[in-house]
Amino acid sequence: MRRAGCVSLLALVAVAGGCDWRDFDSLRNAAPVAAVEPPAGWPSSVDFASLVIATGRPSDGSAAARFVTSATLQTAVSVVTLSPAGGASAHMLSSPALDALAGRPIQALASVPGTDQILLGVPAGTQGGVVLTADLSQSPPAIDTFAPASPLAAEQDLGIGLAAGDLDGQAASDRVVVSGVAIHAFLNGSSTAVSAGDSAACPLALLASLPGEEKIQRAVVIGPLTGTTPVIAVGTPGVRAPGHVSFFAVDSTGALACVFSLSSPVADATGEEFGQSLAVGDFNGDGQADLLVGAPPDQVYLYKGPIAAGAAPASTFANATSAGWTGAAVAAVDLDGKPGDEALIGDPDGSGQNDQLGSGDVYAVSLSGPLGTVLRPLADRSGASGDAYGSSVAALPFCASASCASPVRLPLVGAANKAFVYFGLTGSDPRAM
Repeated sequence: MRRAGCVSLLALVAVAGGCDWRDFDSLRNAAPVAAVEPPAGWPSSVDFASLVIATGRPSDGSAAARFVTSATLQTAVSVVTLSPAGGASAHMLSSPALDALAGRPIQALASVPGTDQILLGVPAGTQGGVVLTADLSQSPPAIDTFAPASPLAAEQDLGIGLAAGDLDGQAASDRVVVSGVAIHAFLNGSSTAVSAGDSAACPLALLASLPGEEKIQRAVVIGPLTGTTPVIAVGTPGVRAPGHVSFFAVDSTGALACVFSLSSPVADATGEEFGQSLAVGDFNGDGQADLLVGAPPDQVYLYKGPIAAGAAPASTFANATSAGWTGAAVAAVDLDGKPGDEALIGDPDGSGQNDQLGSGDVYAVSLSGPLGTVLRPLADRSGASGDAYGSSVAALPFCASASCASPVRLPLVGAANKAFVYFGLTGSDPRAM
């Protein structure tokens, strides 16, 4: 932070006797937003948190919250924990398994619910890819190979998208690995996948012309979107062609079956990348899971559950002033304490507070109306061109006490150089100050 801000900050708390940086650190920790910078040893200050995911807090209760960031141009992963007072601590993961990647970046992340495990995807184009697991409950975390087994190892961009959750009602979490052409579900800890490929009913194949930066963290979510049975939704954005969201479920035989797909509601879909991002939430407070679909350059669509074949969006957020990438990332967070979630919508190409293209913006949006209402625009106050604030967004569970049945979910925003956690947007500050 800049030295020029020290005098004004200290004046607020009537600190006398000059500028003591220990007091400054204390003030920084008390701010309503934590701006987390790369940890020691991180290879680049401008490739830190473009990809960020929220996890559950550590199972041993050692922190109030935890999230993971990944560089997208080189091999580097960090785990960030937050204390009950909101203080952030970041450390870089190291492992022979990461060294073996020879610098290839981890371009997809997923948290395994109810565990301390995360999945790390390393797609490699026509060379296939690899998926790793990291057990964060161990010190140092144990990182092992999860899914390179033949014949998956050679599948185009294996690991470009990842998810985990409950697909069959069994106790163990199921893992989902998506490539550039297919989807694989590993049920109940099995090392053998049930799979489905690209089809006219459920398109999955990504166009070769899709820019590389738009393949990072391919959109994959799990939830009861079509009724009470969990399904997988996978986004397949087009390039000047209609994009799709395809739904898959585990059928009565244990196979992975196509349910149906949704296509871009824009007739010509010229330039609209429908399915670039996805988020599951309850946006109208009726207890049913809804689906948010990002469609850059300027649209986000809400599909209310239960979703059926041929469904039309119930609500649309259209950003007429978009810098070209509104909807690149979406998440569901309850910001006002009323029934129903609000949407966090990222535009990493936005101009931010300093009117610098590529600084980035995030919009906190209520989708209860037909066009959506921006409750609050978010940006990095010191943002500069290329910071790409809003490249990723998430809802971060935070629990300041030793145990809590329903942790508050805080807005988490990723940028190229920092990650941001907002403590004051969801009502009262949840930190133990």
